Amino acid sequence: MAQAIARQIQIRLISHETEKLSASGSISPEAHESYLKGRYLWNQRTLEALQKSLKHFERAIEIDPAYAPSYAGIADSYLTLQDDGHLPTLEATAQAKRAASEALRRDEMLAEPHISLAHAYFHEFNWPAAEREFERGLQLNPNYAVGHFYFANYFLARGRFRDALAEARQAQALDPVSLPVRSNTAMALFYSGQYDQAIEQCLGVLELHPDCARIYEDLGRVYWEKGMRREAIRAFKKAVSCSSRGPLYLAELAHAYAATGCRGDAVRLLRELTKRARKSYVSPYAFALVYTGIGNNDQAFAWLDRAYEERASTLPFLRTNPRLASLRSDPRFHALLRRMGLEG
Repeated sequence: MAQAIARQIQIRLISHETEKLSASGSISPEAHESYLKGRYLWNQRTLEALQKSLKHFERAIEIDPAYAPSYAGIADSYLTLQDDGHLPTLEATAQAKRAASEALRRDEMLAEPHISLAHAYFHEFNWPAAEREFERGLQLNPNYAVGHFYFANYFLARGRFRDALAEARQAQALDPVSLPVRSNTAMALFYSGQYDQAIEQCLGVLELHPDCARIYEDLGRVYWEKGMRREAIRAFKKAVSCSSRGPLYLAELAHAYAATGCRGDAVRLLRELTKRARKSYVSPYAFALVYTGIGNNDQAFAWLDRAYEERASTLPFLRTNPRLASLRSDPRFHALLRRMGLEG
């Protein structure tokens, strides 16, 4: 019921915004409506919804090639596909930077493509360029919730937890019904070590989105750090089922199985990931996480090296990710941080 109410609110917003644009005559209302549908789907964060969002953004461009926000929408869809482990990072960032550049060629003062560029640079470990574009985008539009959302992630990766929480909370204040924004606040609380607040945030999101795999993953991670192993495994299982056995969620569950002595279950999931990787993209980070749980550090670092070469989507959080804490005493961990520009 709550999920349906949130969906109705967003649909009414789409209708309202389209009516305003139609009345002003400033752009094609059909292009703007297609763009807003794309943004609505992009906010759902499922593979099917993301693929559909791209089609709506592309349709908006067909209707009105001069409408800059649609190009930023394409950039964000590609970046989110790699965030969720569906695309290799460098393939996604190349597409995103191309689309964002097209948007800026049409409107240099538009905040969205600056944030898209920042997000792409973030995943390429180009920290100065990322920070510059985040600041530029938010200077142009301080009320752009998505900009605060991704700037929070930048600060999390850099270990600046107070700044990360401030940005995450600002994003949620600006867009309180957004699933990814509220999920991001939970992640910021988790990385900051505020576990009870993170659990409260996750449970609040699940009231509106009871089938959200990302939130179950966040919840599992928090339970794990609190020593609530049984609850963590239950949450990871739920993330796996809600995501139709998404590779990153399988890896979280396999890590948990291995670390609690259920090696056979972990190996079974590792075989499933290996088989999946022969047919479709699986992030090297997924394998690194499983081998970390198993305690095979040599394999874990071999996969982390591959993740570095591919700029795997989860790797920017290497320095602060509690799931890899057992590797931090190894000199190879700090060598990798230096290569990424995250040491110190």
